[in-house]
Amino acid sequence: MSSESEATQTPPDMATLLALTATSVVLAKKVLVEPWAGYREPVNIYSATLLDPANRKSAVFADAKRPIELIEQELHDAALQSVAERQSERRQDQLRLNKLEKKTADEKDPEKRVAASEEASTLAKKLATTPEPVMPTLVVEDTTTEKLALLMHENGERLAVLSAEGGIFAAMGGRYSAKGGADDFEMYLKAHAGDSSKVHRISRSPVVLESPALTIGLAIQPEVIRGLAGKSAFRGRGLLGRFIYAYPESWIGKRKIRTVPMPKALELEYQSLIKRLFQIQPRPDGSPNIVRLNDEAANEFEEYCRWIEDELGAGELEMMRDWGGKLAGLTLRIAGLMHCVKHANSDPLSNSIDVETMRNAQHIAKWAIPHAAATFELLSCDIVPECVGDAVHVIRSLTKDSAQIPSTVTRRNIQRHGQSRFNNDATRLDNVLSLLEQANYLRRRSSAEKGGKVTYDVSPRFRAESSNVPIASLSPLSPDSGISRQERSTFKI
Repeated sequence: MSSESEATQTPPDMATLLALTATSVVLAKKVLVEPWAGYREPVNIYSATLLDPANRKSAVFADAKRPIELIEQELHDAALQSVAERQSERRQDQLRLNKLEKKTADEKDPEKRVAASEEASTLAKKLATTPEPVMPTLVVEDTTTEKLALLMHENGERLAVLSAEGGIFAAMGGRYSAKGGADDFEMYLKAHAGDSSKVHRISRSPVVLESPALTIGLAIQPEVIRGLAGKSAFRGRGLLGRFIYAYPESWIGKRKIRTVPMPKALELEYQSLIKRLFQIQPRPDGSPNIVRLNDEAANEFEEYCRWIEDELGAGELEMMRDWGGKLAGLTLRIAGLMHCVKHANSDPLSNSIDVETMRNAQHIAKWAIPHAAATFELLSCDIVPECVGDAVHVIRSLTKDSAQIPSTVTRRNIQRHGQSRFNNDATRLDNVLSLLEQANYLRRRSSAEKGGKVTYDVSPRFRAESSNVPIASLSPLSPDSGISRQERSTFKI
């Protein structure tokens, strides 16, 4: 992923999460992970990478998606003739049925009328029980819930929504709904868990899915999440808690101009990997293969689950239990995907998930915690663009000299360094200071210093990240920054 990041000058978080999502697309409904008897998790995931405009999301997204598009094109080419023939046969049957039904209604001879009626009945049953031939589909971008259910039904109850835009949230929120804009989450909730679902359609029979497996991969602007702030059902019903988020630091302003493209050999290796994973087949009866944890990995996962439970009680996950409550399941899904990648050249189905893979999956899951926290903060922020610009200005002034980042700063000093912005506009200064406190960059001291100066403690994240992040932004703390848990807790980062 480092080569993709370097070639596109984008955060490696985005390429990594999108590549992980690509493996989910081709393995969904083929593999279940079983840590111990009675508990199984599918491997389809919902992911969302958040970056502002001009961060080259589309370029990275296209590279991650390309192997899946190539597979889909191969499937189209292979199915084209067969589908065309069966569609023609179906049209002929439909025309024949129309003529028989008309003959049944018009025929005067009783014997001929009965014969036509019986033949029409037989043909009608054939049309009703024979699926309509369609071209295979692996990926869609933006569609109605009704169409999504139909496509999943037509494609073995497996599908992916991959998009560099946030239109899918509008569909979830009922933009296309016959219920007049009502929230339309049910399909997305059940297709993540693999629960049976029935989607009713206007003037048509419902689409019934026994065990759907939907993968979602998005690269969107933070504003898309912020736009959900007034729609409590998105979080209240657990939809947003099903996503793994990446909200990385933007590289804008620090990007190299001329970079080396990703080596062709690496690009082909990635495409070959995705194709090998796609070739893994379900069991002969169509059910997913079961991949189990070995004893050491199972014990490791059990301890990890205890840690999650502690954090849900009074720790990092306490304020986002909707997301944290699904973290163990997400970790298993990641472990299943990583296991299949690790053994792609041999046979992932004949091997158990080992403790190394489980620990790597846990590392990714823990990495995602501050990213999820920062994403959920967007739901409670009501920030105007001017205020964000002011906040970035203040952050730049504090990190200008990475060797001498202050541990405290006064309100007066911030005003002095932003005279053109804040002079004669105390409200504007108060707003940006409030935002920086909400984002946990600053913390106001309870008592004023000598002379009545209002003083703020500066978050340790500046000192930890200043060496490799010269321009900080309103994004989560890097999981590898070295900040202690005590400092994280103090600043709620």
